Amino acid sequence: MRLIAALFALTLCMARTALAENNESVYAGTIGKSAVTVRFYTNDDNKPAGIYFYNSSGRDILLFSQGQTGQYGECNDCCGYDTIHSCEAYSGPSGYWKLSMTNAAAVGTWSKTPDFKTTMPIRLKRAAQSCDDQRDAYECLRIEGPVSVVKGSQARSKDGEVAWHFVREKRSAVAIPQLTKAPDATAMNTVNKLLWKSFRGYIRDALGDYGTDYDGEKVITNEVVFANKRMMTVETSGGGNKKGRAFGVWWSSTTYDLVSGDEIDLREFIRLPAKNAVPFNYKKGKDIVSLALREANAKQNDPECYDLVESAFGCKGSICSKNDILFWGAFSPRQNGLYVKFFRGYGPADANCEDGMEQAFTIPWRKLQPLFLKPFPLQ
Repeated sequence: MRLIAALFALTLCMARTALAENNESVYAGTIGKSAVTVRFYTNDDNKPAGIYFYNSSGRDILLFSQGQTGQYGECNDCCGYDTIHSCEAYSGPSGYWKLSMTNAAAVGTWSKTPDFKTTMPIRLKRAAQSCDDQRDAYECLRIEGPVSVVKGSQARSKDGEVAWHFVREKRSAVAIPQLTKAPDATAMNTVNKLLWKSFRGYIRDALGDYGTDYDGEKVITNEVVFANKRMMTVETSGGGNKKGRAFGVWWSSTTYDLVSGDEIDLREFIRLPAKNAVPFNYKKGKDIVSLALREANAKQNDPECYDLVESAFGCKGSICSKNDILFWGAFSPRQNGLYVKFFRGYGPADANCEDGMEQAFTIPWRKLQPLFLKPFPLQ
């Protein structure tokens, strides 16, 4: 089960204007000798606009109309805004386009300066590519980058029944595990396909603003935290950091069944509180929320942060009014127990908490045994 917690975002810039998901607006071709992918669209101000990337980098560059048909300026640092005013307010235009467009193609010239004294040819053709997760042509072409096995990344499970290595996409630096040995070959292939699909999504996120800081650092990481002949858990984290301030921080854990090839839904194994079981006394409750709150209370190394955890669950003393751990927290199987993260809400005080985002700890498997609804594949 994928448990994604998109947490606080101390966002320094507004979100990019929504782009039309329309393959007919997507073109592929070259500027000079460099391969590019371009999307043209109408922005929220009802003005012609666009966005493109050099295939070698995958990084978006915005295009804004200069008032004449087929004439655009480009902006490397407009903070997501696609108008001439926003570009001038930030870094200023980094290039200029003059295009003649038809239904099937676009040709023209690119120049670094508005006088077009030195130019490179632009040659584009309509693109109509799709990929396995139904993204449009622009995103499908973005994630097609050089991939190779990471040297020295081979690893095995403690029982020796499972092995894997990591593959990395060069431009984004995102790496994902791929199984090389498992008891069931069919299940192994299924899990590898699921991991690969996630990999492509992480490449897209890392190359866009979401997975990076504003200086371009890639911060999406994957780690195999637990594996045996029955299952494998992969934890993923991402986000950015600008001058010590975190934004867009997120974390997820996915556990794969190496017998069936499916993702494991931990809710099928561990007792959750009944939906209507509020208020509840977490010091007496026999469910994962109550146990996790007891463990957090016992292990707190930052009282201020633990107060925020209790606040998230509406606790006054031992009596709490909210019990949705999947909203306020997440958990992940590891070798020595169930790793639990309690996520905090939004607010300036939250930035003082350990790790900048959560209270995290591991509950030993022996303490979880009474909460299992059915045997959990630990061996």
